[in-house]
Amino acid sequence: MIKKGFRRIGYLSQTAGTTGRKMSRLICAASNRLICLTRSMAVDTVRAMATVRECHAGFADTDIPENVLDNILSMTQQLREQKFARLVSHNRQGRP
Repeated sequence: MIKKGFRRIGYLSQTAGTTGRKMSRLICAASNRLICLTRSMAVDTVRAMATVRECHAGFADTDIPENVLDNILSMTQQLREQKFARLVSHNRQGRP
């Protein structure tokens, strides 16, 4: 990319890579690897005057959290309201 004249490199990752979450090991690991890759590339390209950044995507309103909640409930035998409250406690926006 640098040989072709690109000086800005950006990646999108998730907040799971920095905070970690219960029952989300794979997505946390993948997000964390992207964060580490970004930092490594920033160090490797600093002499070429390139900028390497990452952006932690915010929360989108989709049905994925509902599916995750259903999966967790089927494995843990907890009440939906209890589990929802626990998921929301990790998010400043009040959503899982």
